[in-house]
Amino acid sequence: MKEDLLKDERYAGIRETVQMLPHVPGVYVYKNAQKKIIYIGKAKDLHKRVQSYFTNIERHNAKTRLLVKQIAFIDFIIVNTEEEAFLLENNLIKKNQPKYNILLKDDKSYPWVCITKEEYPRVFLTRNYIPKRGKYYGPYTSGGHIDSILTTLRQLFFYRTCKMNMTQEMVEKRRYRACLEYHIHNCQAPCINAISKEEYNRAIENIGNILNGKIGSVLTTLQREFREAVEDLQFEKADLLNQQIEALQEYQSKNSVLNPEVGDLDVLTLLEKNERIALNYMHIYNGAVVLSINRIVSNPLGNPLEELLDTVIYRLKEEFGSEATTLLCNLPLPSPPPPYKHIEFPQRGDKHQVLLLSTLNTTRYLEQTEARRQLPTEEAMLQLQRLLNLPRLPRHIECIDNSNTLGTYPVSAVVVFQDGKPAKERYRIYNVKTVEGPNDYATMEEIVTRRYQDLSPEELPDLLVIDGGKGQLTSVQDALARIARITDIPLIGLAERLEEIYVPRGTKPIRLNKDTPSLRLLIQMRDEAHRFGVKHHTHKRDKDVKKITLLTVKGVGEKSIQKLYQEFGSREAIIAAGLPKIEASIGKSRAALVWEALQKE
Repeated sequence: MKEDLLKDERYAGIRETVQMLPHVPGVYVYKNAQKKIIYIGKAKDLHKRVQSYFTNIERHNAKTRLLVKQIAFIDFIIVNTEEEAFLLENNLIKKNQPKYNILLKDDKSYPWVCITKEEYPRVFLTRNYIPKRGKYYGPYTSGGHIDSILTTLRQLFFYRTCKMNMTQEMVEKRRYRACLEYHIHNCQAPCINAISKEEYNRAIENIGNILNGKIGSVLTTLQREFREAVEDLQFEKADLLNQQIEALQEYQSKNSVLNPEVGDLDVLTLLEKNERIALNYMHIYNGAVVLSINRIVSNPLGNPLEELLDTVIYRLKEEFGSEATTLLCNLPLPSPPPPYKHIEFPQRGDKHQVLLLSTLNTTRYLEQTEARRQLPTEEAMLQLQRLLNLPRLPRHIECIDNSNTLGTYPVSAVVVFQDGKPAKERYRIYNVKTVEGPNDYATMEEIVTRRYQDLSPEELPDLLVIDGGKGQLTSVQDALARIARITDIPLIGLAERLEEIYVPRGTKPIRLNKDTPSLRLLIQMRDEAHRFGVKHHTHKRDKDVKKITLLTVKGVGEKSIQKLYQEFGSREAIIAAGLPKIEASIGKSRAALVWEALQKE
């Protein structure tokens, strides 16, 4: 029997929404009972696509059926074409990161080369991708490799490395002086007009072309300029250009790994192992691999690899700005996915070799991520059990951390790790009720009592980690001892300064190598508890700061008042600190206004 959920009265609200959906292209948004977005999809026909989720539900896999059960609200956006729906869906997914959508994940922060948008652009390596700053090239999987590339480019084009906000107007007014880099022949000093703005920007354009893999076009330009310099009897300029040409030809020979006749290609391999999906994406330009990146693909609804390809390749092309029209792929698709015009599955020759290289990268990345995933879950827990002589494997570990500003807005965070991984749905925040002032020991006693006095033995953790040393550990021991039902909870303290482990009845702390899996797991828990606690403490403090009458003082902004409360903790503490300390914090003029307001109050 075919199941139709839209006939069920529990789905009456959804039935009404589906009935009003038009037969046009658009994007649909599914939300749960808490109105949180859980899935975003595109459709050529909104009505038919959304209706298909709720009718003949037995055709769906188990993961899709689980999604459908959580849908409480449906929003939709009408667009003109299917292509517009694809673009809108992609933008909404990037912004909202829904639980059940395909997402590309990476556990690394790769370096990029940024060429800024300034009048005299700078070139530098960064791990912070800020598009408005300039144009980015990369990312590069090896920081050492791109360092050597930038060293070569610096020797070729002598671009500036200073951080001055340089403008042509200031250069013409002679407001700058040449630095040491100019005198040791590492920079052509555009700051003193030793090289014109046009020449300097031409060099920067060449750098961008090289980073894009377009070495041939740069060589052609330099060779033309060399011939012109010789004809004009500018032998010094011609010699410099000749050196650049030779260095660039040597660089090209070292970085070309394919036959240049291969052309401009994108390469994508998708592989699955133990329900984990990984990809490798390469861009080939003029016989050189100019980009190779690995990603884990989150596939919550268990879609086949072929169905993932459209979404994955669109996001990669958008992220890395490839203009290639041909795709090499390991999946035998009937037609090229947009926006490609051609798709190939080579079985021999140079293209086959690069596809094998991409496949090898994907395979190794899957193996590495699988190994990293298993390490904390098994080896780390086994080490903790042996190290602490625990009666059982610590699958359920809890960690407590306190957060306050000089005793104000105090909260305590409890994070839970299950099988070595964060169980975020079980995290808890406790507002401190009985302790006044910055008393970490008393706070630990209060929170431990409130946390564990009503839990059944089955709910107690296999290990409790306290952020702190011997003093905090003793406070927790005393609190647990007063709970009659609890005979014993394995307990340790982790002191942050030297990452030392304190145990009850131990005279000396345990010191482990920081690369030890068990210590890495403990540090991860402690840092997560600190992050979670600080987040809620800051929210509580900032919410209270907005009610403070000092915010009404003209000439003093909210950030200045927040800074005072971060530094001193409360209004009374600000007054007690006195005018000199307030001046040191926010400056004399704003401090005078604040002090006057405090005196009036």
